[in-house]
Amino acid sequence: MSAPDPIVTRHLELARAARRALPDDPAPFAGTMRVRRGDRTRDILLGDTAHIGQGVARIAHTSAPLAEVFYGTEPGDDYAIEIGDRVVDGTLLDRCITRFDGGRLVELLDGERRHRLVDGRWRVTPAPLPEPFDGPRRAGRFVEPEQLDPIQRAAVEAPPGPALVIGEAGSGKTTVALHRLVRLARLVGPDARIGVIVPTPGLARFAARQLDRLGRPDLGVLTFDQWAWRRARRAFADWPARRSRDRTPATDDLKRHPDLLPEIADLSGRLPARPVRRADLIHLFGDAVRMARATARLHSGTAAAVLEHAKVQFADPTEVAWRHVDPERLATLDARLIDDGTPMQDAGTADPADAAVAFELARCVAARTGRRPARLARYDVLLVDEAQALTPIELRLIGRAVRPGGSLIVSGDAGQHMGADGSFAGWDETLAALGAAGAPRWRLPAVYRSPPDLAAWARRWVEPGPPAPMPPAVVCHRAWHTCHLHRWVFDAIERWSVGSLAVIVRSASAARRWARLLDRVVPVRFDPDGAPPDGAGVAVLAVAHARGLEFDGVLIPDADARWSTARADRRALYVAATRTAGRLMLAGVRRFSPLLGDVEAVM
Repeated sequence: MSAPDPIVTRHLELARAARRALPDDPAPFAGTMRVRRGDRTRDILLGDTAHIGQGVARIAHTSAPLAEVFYGTEPGDDYAIEIGDRVVDGTLLDRCITRFDGGRLVELLDGERRHRLVDGRWRVTPAPLPEPFDGPRRAGRFVEPEQLDPIQRAAVEAPPGPALVIGEAGSGKTTVALHRLVRLARLVGPDARIGVIVPTPGLARFAARQLDRLGRPDLGVLTFDQWAWRRARRAFADWPARRSRDRTPATDDLKRHPDLLPEIADLSGRLPARPVRRADLIHLFGDAVRMARATARLHSGTAAAVLEHAKVQFADPTEVAWRHVDPERLATLDARLIDDGTPMQDAGTADPADAAVAFELARCVAARTGRRPARLARYDVLLVDEAQALTPIELRLIGRAVRPGGSLIVSGDAGQHMGADGSFAGWDETLAALGAAGAPRWRLPAVYRSPPDLAAWARRWVEPGPPAPMPPAVVCHRAWHTCHLHRWVFDAIERWSVGSLAVIVRSASAARRWARLLDRVVPVRFDPDGAPPDGAGVAVLAVAHARGLEFDGVLIPDADARWSTARADRRALYVAATRTAGRLMLAGVRRFSPLLGDVEAVM
């Protein structure tokens, strides 16, 4: 075996030293960097865990402060990073990604060079770097009324009244719905009540920007949670002012799930003939038997999570429980509530998802007793975008907010539904829950956002179809280690020259981790609530927050087993992939998602 390149020779020596120090680790490091500090040169290894001793210095590549040098400094450049109360500076001399096979070093990526051990000899070829992207910016473009196609225009100009606009990702559903909203707003006059409800903050920002371009910035756009919360504050005298902070996705899923409806109806028959209060929800969410029945189709720990959460929420905050004490003795030095930062910090709060449940309970009690239901202002024209993301409990509340004879605009795509099973049963059931059964439907057949071959390729995940080749707009990378994946993602971002790029991952917790990692090296836009600011650059978000949004490019760095063959994952990957108006980049460690078998076959 020959090793003509000095960098290969040096890494073979590092591998021998690492194997002596870590004999039980078949892959003792995934990357290396040589740094110079003053007159001293040092090799630092990167791996999953740290190890110092026996002549080897290995740092954890995801958490060590020095890893920022590996990812964010180019060879030949100086660096200075803060570690605790001191600054560590120096010069990065070189940086490499390494691969071991059976305890043997077999591959080395050195910048733009790739060194591979082939038949006992080290061969050098160009490194497989992501191609630069300098294509046209297409995402977020505004569509003038005269640019609508005939089917879109017909949906916009249909007579007032309820209407359903459906179509797959990128067909212009939101654009058509907003144009129709503005047209109907002109017809009903300046004093009409007009509203827009969407499921996510990101889509709310997009819709508000489009309405501004249509000359109607006065038409407010709210997420469903914002809209329902405001109405609950007006309708229920005891509604808390504070939202909870410790709720989990499991509790939200239960409070939105259709299986809760029978329990609400049953509870309504046991309440006295008086106006419903928010406090009545304790008889629902604090009842172990009811929660066990309602959560039968959900995760096994959901009932216990809801019960524990309710126990805290319906307890009095310390300020209330000790209100007989001199208020000055209850004041905190930082002016925060006494319970902040403790397990009781959600005492005296409500969840956003509680609002629709409270209104549904009030409606059931009113129907039984003949009393007036909870007060709810009504709209002359109301738009509900991405309606497949809303559940029957939420849809029933929205339907009651449209005045008799008013116009309800509903848009969505069944293929983009990612909620719990049973929360979307079809458009017939959706319209019935909204009180608009029989509304005319407008199906938009053309796709304008993504390249047509990419849209057809992604569509196979949500509906049966013939095999389709992987489109040229799809770029794939299979990494052998997380360190290798991170370096490729950084390279892809650095070679992205124009327009907007979204890093879309499967979960909110993963989005938070990726945003923290990327932000150490490149500026990223990330909002824990899922609403990254608009504009060019790099946005990081979970797929649940990506509905209705579009970008010039999309990078999915966790395209592995986290996207299973389950129906929800199929729809989620379809949503993520079809956010792009240009390039789609898929990356994963070792193996791709089983949904990407054709990608695996060509790698």
